[in-house]
Amino acid sequence: MPAAGHTFIPARYSLQTAAIMTKEEYFKDVVIPDRNWYSKRAAQYRYLHTGSRIMVIVLSAFTAFIAGQEIQHKNLLVGMVSSLVVIITAISELMKFRELWAEYRSTAELIKKEINLFETSTQPYNTANNFNLFVENFERIKENEHQKWRTYISEK
Repeated sequence: MPAAGHTFIPARYSLQTAAIMTKEEYFKDVVIPDRNWYSKRAAQYRYLHTGSRIMVIVLSAFTAFIAGQEIQHKNLLVGMVSSLVVIITAISELMKFRELWAEYRSTAELIKKEINLFETSTQPYNTANNFNLFVENFERIKENEHQKWRTYISEK
């Protein structure tokens, strides 16, 4: 049984070799880095989704512009630009930029909510066993996200 003020953390979640961590260690080594990781990934996928959508819009407009011009190799140029639109759209859909952005953002916000509830001793963290409950809830949030990721990978 862990000593008072410590909680048992599975070794795979610890950045240390010891499996017993204080609240401060757990927040510093696990919670904050994980929250930052999910936020960073959400931002990356937001940029990928938004960037790919903007490129499709611009290239589609450019295709329409080229089609209305009297220039040499117009058909070749329209075909090439249209192909780029198809490729960018297909990659965006295949890689699920929008879905992953939403999923990572959702997980980051859930983690943020749990941290705020814990730090303010708000229900359900207004009990003597609040840190262990926080750890259970935090690990459950990550496990749910990991399960969604495993499902996503198995669908590919």
